[in-house]
Amino acid sequence: MAQDEPDISAEHAHIGPGEPDEVDEGRVFGPLDRIRRWSFGGSLARRVFWRTTVLVVGGTLMVLGIVMLVFPGPGWAAIILGLVVLASEFAWFNRVLHPVRRIASKAAEAATDPRQRTRNLILGSVVIVVVAAVAWWYYVTYGVSLDGLRWLPGI
Repeated sequence: MAQDEPDISAEHAHIGPGEPDEVDEGRVFGPLDRIRRWSFGGSLARRVFWRTTVLVVGGTLMVLGIVMLVFPGPGWAAIILGLVVLASEFAWFNRVLHPVRRIASKAAEAATDPRQRTRNLILGSVVIVVVAAVAWWYYVTYGVSLDGLRWLPGI
């Protein structure tokens, strides 16, 4: 058993689904500990079932994320969530997830940097003003028609 895994010995196995969480030496055993005890503390068939379930759920999330990269939806979020689910059980996916965590921490750091934030707000404001000016010019020149877009093929 790894050092960072919770104690899943038989002394805590008596906690049932309807019973309150047990406190043992300052540690509260909650629903996730029950799942870990069920998946790790049982027979080989139970462990294989658990790992297969994690593989199917994580793989499905990753496939759906890849599909959502092409179609509307939060594709990258689903892919990352699939990696997190798979990394909970498989060490290889945990190694794949490390660069994603590093990129996410850099993005979070950049988002909280006041200079970056100010620059992004200024650029966003300029883009909004330019788009509004072009839309106003088009409305004044052509009205609510598509006459100004006749040069585009198919219109």
